[in-house]
Amino acid sequence: MATLQAQDYAQGLLDYGNGKVYAFRETQYLRYSKSVGSVDAGYPQQTSIHWQGMLAKNVDAAVYDESKPGWKKAYFFTGNSFYHFDKSKNRTDSGYPRRIVDEWKGLPNKKV
Repeated sequence: MATLQAQDYAQGLLDYGNGKVYAFRETQYLRYSKSVGSVDAGYPQQTSIHWQGMLAKNVDAAVYDESKPGWKKAYFFTGNSFYHFDKSKNRTDSGYPRRIVDEWKGLPNKKV
């Protein structure tokens, strides 16, 4: 597989609240440093290495949530499923992926 370039990663972006923005594409991701204004050295990397339990080949959307004390979760949406990633444990929670339509009432059961 050819190495993807930065412009190829505009599909699934995640601001993780740590000064970094993660950009996902296929089975790879980039880490962008907001303070430096560029992609960190050594990227892209394989998604499965850092994001344990993430089996998705394409991330369509991602959201980071710290809305409750001790709650540090990222939601990764791919196709009609989503993953719940625990930042403190650095892995996907058990029981995922789940279907979007079952957990996110009102959202369509297909890629938007």
